[in-house]
Amino acid sequence: MKISKEMQKALIEMDAPPGFEANKDDPRFYLSFEDREALEENTDYKIYKTNLLTGYTAALFKLLKDKVEIVCFSPRLAVVLRSPDLKIKNLETKQLEQFPSEKYWKTYKSAFINGQDYFNENFRPVDKLIYGDNSKELVQRLDRFAFSEHVKNYSSQGWSFVTKQEPFLITHRTIYTHGFYSGAFQSVLMFAKDHREVFQKWGSALTGHARKDDKKNNPFPRIFKDGYAWEMFTELADPLMELKKNLVDWSFIYRAMQMDDADLIYKDIGNSEFKRWLEDEKFVTLESDFKTYNNSRNEQRVSNYRKTRESYQEESKWINDSKVY
Repeated sequence: MKISKEMQKALIEMDAPPGFEANKDDPRFYLSFEDREALEENTDYKIYKTNLLTGYTAALFKLLKDKVEIVCFSPRLAVVLRSPDLKIKNLETKQLEQFPSEKYWKTYKSAFINGQDYFNENFRPVDKLIYGDNSKELVQRLDRFAFSEHVKNYSSQGWSFVTKQEPFLITHRTIYTHGFYSGAFQSVLMFAKDHREVFQKWGSALTGHARKDDKKNNPFPRIFKDGYAWEMFTELADPLMELKKNLVDWSFIYRAMQMDDADLIYKDIGNSEFKRWLEDEKFVTLESDFKTYNNSRNEQRVSNYRKTRESYQEESKWINDSKVY
């Protein structure tokens, strides 16, 4: 899967990585807030999550299906792909359905292999070059793509976004994207491991890189203050996911989190950008502009917002003063 420089640049604007074949029949399966909490009680999830906090090398969730070693860096996604009896809601039919994990496993597996090919054909240096005069530049380039290069819809986290984002809208596009970049990230980790002395010499984050804390991860740092704000948003949005459109409720969530003294949604995130993000992430497509705070608030919405916010207050350490009344 050799990709030209022009194609590399174009990847930033693509909705899915190369090799993805769009299918009109790509239903949205939705892991509700309750589903996510239940999955987090799963024994495998707890093991995966613990491993992830010790470092990426220890966090390789190896799915040994079909005698092929495929790695998944998302505890939740790993459990979903391994669960033959999981029932979750299909947002197209609005019915609780048996999740066809085998189909999505095949999508993930294909994407993972394509991601490995993508790394090997476009980024993997020849072994003798990694020890040559340009070794520092080569190591820095790999670090950049692994941890800071922009990936469509995932901010500037590089391929490592797969270790931070726990998808709850499950489509073949989502699964393919995670599988592809997991393949690329796994490949660069293994390359760094095989040439540890060079990567250590130049202070690469790829050598023994571990998360520095166990705080909730924020997959969209451009939008949300922190991982707690992101999780609070998903909890508020949860009841709206079955509705095709509900402009007033979406307006209230956006306005309330933005006007909150804790800046839960950053104030420079404009109406158009947030609507586009909602559409890109398959939450909802809204044709009209958001209503103002005063035109979207009511007693029930305010009460629900403040109750939800309070549940995150102690752990998040947000400023305990909200303008949402």
